[in-house]
Amino acid sequence: MIISRSGSIRFPGLVVLKRTTDTERAEKSISGNNQYSDGLAPCFVTCLRIVAAKHFAATNARKKLRVLRASVVNISRSAYATDTAESELMENLKREAFFTSPVPFESARIQAAAVYCSDGRFGRQFDDLLQHGLQLPRYDRLAVPGGAACLASHFTAYREEEGVAEQLRFLISAHQLRRVVLIAHEGCAFYTQRLRVSPLQLESQQREDLQKAVRRVRSLSSDLDVVAFFARKTWEGLVQFELVE
Repeated sequence: MIISRSGSIRFPGLVVLKRTTDTERAEKSISGNNQYSDGLAPCFVTCLRIVAAKHFAATNARKKLRVLRASVVNISRSAYATDTAESELMENLKREAFFTSPVPFESARIQAAAVYCSDGRFGRQFDDLLQHGLQLPRYDRLAVPGGAACLASHFTAYREEEGVAEQLRFLISAHQLRRVVLIAHEGCAFYTQRLRVSPLQLESQQREDLQKAVRRVRSLSSDLDVVAFFARKTWEGLVQFELVE
């Protein structure tokens, strides 16, 4: 007896049974074939029925196993999709705003930038000058210790000079700058501690550096309008700005 890959059962010289037939059809095929069924013992037919039934049962079991595996895969995919959705929901909850500014965002650029000292005590006054005194809202900001001092060719600040110059080159190209404002302020610690300038020479050195910085910025682009200011504290506790020619 031979069972082929296609599911056929063959007995050399006897009969061919297809997998698609059931047990009763197999028996009928054998008993109905007068050429070969004569002389077949009933026990042989019974054995044949048992072998065919086991073969068909094994085939059905493999089909059920494939269906079961496919169901497991679908369930796993559904569980993964559910977990992913829950993770995204948790991430969105984590991103909930801590603070929302009531100030509307305006996308238009004004093609202006300011370079000033990073001393936060003068920050609001610098903004007041630029936004109200010069009518430059949304100006680009470059806040560095010493402000324009790093553009005055001091040897001890050459690294800062290269960094600020490179940032200005980028803004000139990317934001199409047309105007740059330089600001220095009274009593700057960058001069007294980093550049070791005497307090007696501090203001004169700052004004000289502002003039050098104006020339340095103009060298980056001939189309730039560059102005410089010196910020001084008044006895009333205010800050006034003096134009440096």
